[in-house]
Amino acid sequence: MMRKIAPLLALIVLVSMIGAGAVTAQEDDVDQTGESDLEVNVTLTDSEGNPIDNATVGDEVVGVVEAANLGPDDATGVGVELWEEGFGNPAVENIVNWWSVSWDGINWIDYDPSFDPVDGIWYIGDMPAGDIYTLLISFTAKTAGPGILGAGIGGDQYDPDPTNNEDEYVIDIIGPVTPSAEKVPMQPTGAPLALATLSVLMTLGGLIIPKIK
Repeated sequence: MMRKIAPLLALIVLVSMIGAGAVTAQEDDVDQTGESDLEVNVTLTDSEGNPIDNATVGDEVVGVVEAANLGPDDATGVGVELWEEGFGNPAVENIVNWWSVSWDGINWIDYDPSFDPVDGIWYIGDMPAGDIYTLLISFTAKTAGPGILGAGIGGDQYDPDPTNNEDEYVIDIIGPVTPSAEKVPMQPTGAPLALATLSVLMTLGGLIIPKIK
């Protein structure tokens, strides 16, 4: 009987060791010396900064991504991953921007090198507790349908509230208005051009002739 139990016990011990190793590896991935509640919010606006619900194909749309460290501790290794639908080059799934600018809590940084438009990654790095950083990205509405800009944030520290780590903003992109084939480009409004020209000449002649008399 002991011969049957011994292999079973050995298997249990092996599984326990593997499980403990996996837990240790997960703990090593997160800095347990503090905790930082990271939050991200996304808005789509027009060129004047007004939030929008819809846009027309060809319109310029500004994506506003706000990253915040709500504390209580400073955060390290902070990064924001962006995804989109309906903007940029419709044949490419990554972010395509005309320009970008970010606020690092102190200065506005034009074409911030910490933002990679190809992979859609905004690498912030160190982020003190209480700081709010902002990234502005200019898009062109390309495809009719839903226009989506989303973002997810993460860092090295334990995050006590993961419910605010992702956000999406959705608008309706309307296709360009094309004239119907049955429509007549210009409706007649009266005399043809020749008669209209003659009318103008007669009017001018009526003003000149009395002066000659």
